[in-house]
Amino acid sequence: MTKSNDLLQRRRAYGVLGVAIAGLLIAWTIVLPWVGQQKSIRTMIDRNESHGIDPTAMFYTELTNMSVQNGTLRRIPNDQSIEQ
Repeated sequence: MTKSNDLLQRRRAYGVLGVAIAGLLIAWTIVLPWVGQQKSIRTMIDRNESHGIDPTAMFYTELTNMSVQNGTLRRIPNDQSIEQ
């Protein structure tokens, strides 16, 4: 390859990297905070905070014991089947 082709490919790669970083920044600083203010999500956030639950400490293995009812996650007692 010629020197100009290498330079063009390098610039294109940096451009793609810049677009990817900009997309992540927009998602992290604009989209996610907006989603967190939506009523359904805000209700679950407020409920977790009022019960002292740290959602970052939840593991995917705990989610099989939970279901969605009335728009919120609720724990299913161990003696009930998940299929109900």
